[in-house]
Amino acid sequence: MWLRDVRHSTFSRMRLLVAVAAVFFVASGLKAQTIEDLEAAFDSPPADARPWVFWYWMHGAVSPEGITADLEAMRDAGLGGAYLMPIQGPASPPAYEPPATQLSPRFWQMIRHAAREADRLGMQLGMHLCDGFATAGGPWITPELSMQKVVWSQATISGGQSIDPELPQPETREGFYRDIATLALPCPVGYGVDTASRPPSVTTSDNEPNAGRLARPDNPERYRSDKPCSIRYDFD
Repeated sequence: MWLRDVRHSTFSRMRLLVAVAAVFFVASGLKAQTIEDLEAAFDSPPADARPWVFWYWMHGAVSPEGITADLEAMRDAGLGGAYLMPIQGPASPPAYEPPATQLSPRFWQMIRHAAREADRLGMQLGMHLCDGFATAGGPWITPELSMQKVVWSQATISGGQSIDPELPQPETREGFYRDIATLALPCPVGYGVDTASRPPSVTTSDNEPNAGRLARPDNPERYRSDKPCSIRYDFD
């Protein structure tokens, strides 16, 4: 099997070292605390231990009253802050009038109101650096400078001889693609065999006559029972 892939082992080692260090410091800090201290901290966690949430402002449908209600509900639930993320512009027609279109004067009014309310409630407020789930960009960011992901293709061939295979082209976006590596791996025993190519035998404790459908990926019919039962899959 030929596989285009890449793994960054340096990052993995760094992440492992950081994780080990973090565990060491946490464990060291716990030694000086009593069970009562831990229980008290768990019941009333400090502000820096409270979780945050993503706070989506969808389609510019934002109002001062809604902002206050959201933040007060977060505070009452024990949250420490919100990470504000606007998602897409106003719908047509807008879901709320007037809409707070991103970067418009009303949008900045809503941002200032949210910041004041977060201060009033003792919460923290973060803000995403662009609309939606992507990071900041613009027409000056060409495909090779934009966010990247690792893609791959694979082909299965017979080994033990000199070959020059034509590998399938992996997925591309905006016409950009660059090879990272080509890897040759031995196929393990059973490679390519799955429940689609070799379906298991399916039986149920209530002797469902058409139980074999539960191993078919295109099966739309559910299995229901009014009493406790079991499903058994037998694989070769």
